[in-house]
Amino acid sequence: MKLNILSINKEKDFYKVELENNPLYPDGKGGQLGDRGKIGDANIISTTKDYILIDKPLSIGEHDFIEDINWKKDISIQHSAEHLFASTILKELNLYIDSVTMGEEYSYLDIPKVVNETELNILENKVNEIISKHLEITEIITNIENLKNYETRTKLKVDIKDNIRLIKIGDYDIVPCGGYHVNNTSEIKIFKIINFEKIKGGKTRVYFLAGDRAFKYFNNLINIVKTANNQLSSQSFEINNKIEDLKNNIKSLKSENNSLKNEIIELKISNELNKKILLNNFNLIIIDKSVNNISPFIKKYSLNNYILISYENNNFTLFSDNFNCKLLFDTIKSKYTLKGGGNSNRINFSSNELNINYILNTLKELI
Repeated sequence: MKLNILSINKEKDFYKVELENNPLYPDGKGGQLGDRGKIGDANIISTTKDYILIDKPLSIGEHDFIEDINWKKDISIQHSAEHLFASTILKELNLYIDSVTMGEEYSYLDIPKVVNETELNILENKVNEIISKHLEITEIITNIENLKNYETRTKLKVDIKDNIRLIKIGDYDIVPCGGYHVNNTSEIKIFKIINFEKIKGGKTRVYFLAGDRAFKYFNNLINIVKTANNQLSSQSFEINNKIEDLKNNIKSLKSENNSLKNEIIELKISNELNKKILLNNFNLIIIDKSVNNISPFIKKYSLNNYILISYENNNFTLFSDNFNCKLLFDTIKSKYTLKGGGNSNRINFSSNELNINYILNTLKELI
């Protein structure tokens, strides 16, 4: 096939091309992705009814178009699987889907209620059961007058005066559609729900794959399990227990680490108090470790009229019972870019421009 380029313009990383009588199926029509392939030596990135995007500049005039057959086959599989899934949702849950989006990596649709994993497993199994029946998928061309003779799953959302295309899957489903489809459910091979989530409006968004996409997904999972087996020195059936053991060990180590850290901080506070550094009657305590909670130390050492500064890397925390910590924060922020905030008794902030000496000098100026 020849495609005639009427105009071409650079648009970010790609080239926007206007074609004469653009024959390519556009992205988004019928919820599916459109045609892909090569025009000249450029790859087609996306298609619309008005223009296409390509990855290389081409001259005005005619160029050969080579359709990406594998892409079209994959899109056909995903689209036919979506019809089966939507029809199964209607039959099993008595619900019409709200919307569907078919992408390059996965597809998803929205069910207008909250569904659980058990319900989705039933739907998935039913779709695969229908796939295994090798039902013929046929195209029916009719018109608005004869459309009433067909019990379609959904009604037309727009008025169409021209011919209407229906996609019929055995006696299981029939619906108006202008997109790509396979000829038999056996070509879909397999259907897999990979995830689901609750979204606004009490709906459930369900992500799914079909055909080679699903097999690729399974292969990736197998490789992940193999890697986990090697790293955990375990068999597949032991992975969950191994992970739980690791989580418990991490929790225990974190607790131990926090205890040790608190002991170090306590020693540092004790040493600082022994130095008896006063700053205008404030007990100044400087700790070169991050401190998140000072309450236990205040109680233990009966701290009062204190200013405690903790710092680690570029992160600073200031605690005080009588000094307005926010005053220091606002003063420094008027001159430097800070991330953080707080209140009169505690502030946290970070900056790559500051060091502890600057913080101390600013504090002395304010007291």
